[in-house]
Amino acid sequence: MAPLLKSGKEKAVAKARKNYDVGYKKPPKDKQWPQGVSGNPHGRPPKPRIRFLKDITELIMDEGREEVTVNTNGEKLRMSSIQALVKSLKMRALNGDYKATKLFLDLAQKAAVHEEAEFEKVMELLCEMEKNIMKLSEEEIIKQTGMSREETIAWLKYIRDANNKRFPT
Repeated sequence: MAPLLKSGKEKAVAKARKNYDVGYKKPPKDKQWPQGVSGNPHGRPPKPRIRFLKDITELIMDEGREEVTVNTNGEKLRMSSIQALVKSLKMRALNGDYKATKLFLDLAQKAAVHEEAEFEKVMELLCEMEKNIMKLSEEEIIKQTGMSREETIAWLKYIRDANNKRFPT
């Protein structure tokens, strides 16, 4: 049988295969991924960082809620670990520890800002609720709350007076 004739391109590929060294970090050409195709199309999955942070936060909060016994002026008091830490920090600050004073004041300022933000959210919610309540008739309020007519009238008067003080016209 006569050998098959190869085209010019097939001859070049065959010659390249002969001259190609196979070895460390050089796999055979027929085992390599075609050009433009990834061997890992979806890529490496991302690390679950958020879950780790949630676990740490839960752990800290659980430990902070744990009750401990503290001696204060000869008395044994039960309080949460967080309360005990804050009390200890306060005592160190009062005894003249500069770092404890700075940390205590920073924490107090953050707590005040957080408390003010929470207060603002609650007030906005209450204002929205009051607007919705003012739209209801006395009969609807009596029906929904089960209050007497006198209680409902007194309650509505109180809300209207509070609104007039807060938002004078």
